[in-house]
Amino acid sequence: MLSLGVISDTHGHIAPEILKIFKGLDFILHAGDIGPMSLLLELEELAPVLAVRGNTDSNSDLKDLEKLKMEQTAIWLTHKFYPELKQQALHDPKTQDFQKLIIYGHTHTPFFQAEADICVLNPGYAGSPKQYQQRSVAIVEINRTITAVSFRYF
Repeated sequence: MLSLGVISDTHGHIAPEILKIFKGLDFILHAGDIGPMSLLLELEELAPVLAVRGNTDSNSDLKDLEKLKMEQTAIWLTHKFYPELKQQALHDPKTQDFQKLIIYGHTHTPFFQAEADICVLNPGYAGSPKQYQQRSVAIVEINRTITAVSFRYF
């Protein structure tokens, strides 16, 4: 079984709670608006990291979209969700027999929707504390396919 930490919109801040929540995970996915790229090095001390560029990450060499396969799950990692991505994921011939998961950030709102053929996840906002803004990350458990998704609030 694989345990993935999913994070977005850190905007240059890694809270100590995140380091505790992500300790012992197999992999970390960052859905953009990272801040200084050195933040990714901090996360890499916990587990391998894959990240995409967010709309505030103008000075990075990161891609806007990353596709990866873990077990029998195909993952699309992006910062901004767009409806066409769902159709691309559903009709990708390279992942025909895979469960599909789209991970995005940008909205600062935790979200998870599981349909028959595809799951969509936004881990929420993980940056500096803001008034009226609850911070969160997500944990995804994969045992061939997704077996659990949980949000961790801090």
